[in-house]
Amino acid sequence: MDVSERILAEVIKQIGTGAGVPTVRHVAAAAGVSPALVLYRFGDMAGVRNAALQAALEQEEKVWARRREVYLHAAITVADLPGLLCELLNTENDPMPDLGAVRWLRCVRSVREGKRSESDIVAAQEVHFWNELAQQTDLSPACRQLIMQFYQGLAFGHVIARRRPGFQAWSNALVHRFALRLLGGVPGETGSDSAFRAAAAESQNGFGEDAGAPMHPTRQDILNAAMNILLEEGVASVTHRRLASVAKASASSVIHFFESRQSLLKEAYIQLYLRLRTRSFDSLGSAARAGAPLTARQLAEGLQPPTTANLLQNEADLAGLLNAMFEASRDTELSELALAMFANTGSASRQLLARLEGCRGHIGWLDAQILRLVTNGQVMLRHDRKVSASDDADHADYITSLQLLFGPAESSSETAQA
Repeated sequence: MDVSERILAEVIKQIGTGAGVPTVRHVAAAAGVSPALVLYRFGDMAGVRNAALQAALEQEEKVWARRREVYLHAAITVADLPGLLCELLNTENDPMPDLGAVRWLRCVRSVREGKRSESDIVAAQEVHFWNELAQQTDLSPACRQLIMQFYQGLAFGHVIARRRPGFQAWSNALVHRFALRLLGGVPGETGSDSAFRAAAAESQNGFGEDAGAPMHPTRQDILNAAMNILLEEGVASVTHRRLASVAKASASSVIHFFESRQSLLKEAYIQLYLRLRTRSFDSLGSAARAGAPLTARQLAEGLQPPTTANLLQNEADLAGLLNAMFEASRDTELSELALAMFANTGSASRQLLARLEGCRGHIGWLDAQILRLVTNGQVMLRHDRKVSASDDADHADYITSLQLLFGPAESSSETAQA
């Protein structure tokens, strides 16, 4: 491994462990070189970051090429799908969790810049893997796309929570229920995710609750500043001095209204979550918000607003929230909060999904979480394919995904066939 490779490997490791992109000094010390050499090789930290993102993508290409050789050398049937997905996600000593963290960083960066990524987010070898899998199992292109979306969403969970109590059992239960729904099955009641959610119960206070009574204007300004900094810069930038500057308040006011940085961040995360949920309900229109049954199109418009401006804002908030969740999962003081945030995934979707016309089988937490993870994965894939936020075909594909997973059994099984 040459000097440049050592430097980039260290940056990928730092990102994967949640330290973010380190400074030139940290990179140099870890790689055993001088800061001057780092700058000579890459110009500045932006150059180091860009090179690390590309190096991680090249590593992913190699991982997925190996996976194609290992898993697709023999005939695969649809019955093998749940076990294959579980093995891909749960393989120990696999480099994918760290590389997955870098992948989400690439996606977040694309969303923050307000444009579609100029480089790939998803490895080309991964796309080939899912295409070949769909061919071998005789699944339709719509099913193949849905599997990719689900995998991206759940892989993010493995990046932040794979070693937490109950997570792997929850992940496996989620995979099996997803496969059952994908193939037109009618799932019954299940409480398989209870252990994972129970592990995060203490930190879930406030999630899913309404905003409550109006708060003091200065307190609201500080909270708004915290949300904006989280979305645009990340959790490391949420300091008393930065908050006071953005909120145009004194540092003493920040301390007065929030007893600790942890309590401020928790409330900011909850407010971001509530903002996304509120926008979902607002996108439905007054009739649907009143509690009327929803069509698949209405549900899709609630979760992925068809208006370009609203969709872009949804993407920005979602990317910022996922990034904040990832950063919090690597912080000893905030890791339980990150767990609660991920465990709470799907609470708003569950309320909407329960009203879907002709919905197949019992609707529980696993189903709502499947829907949310698929939606999260779609954001990444949309940016990877450089698809416009106003693309009608992309929105139609999302509606098809909802019908595949939750529509009547007859239409779902027909759509699943290639």
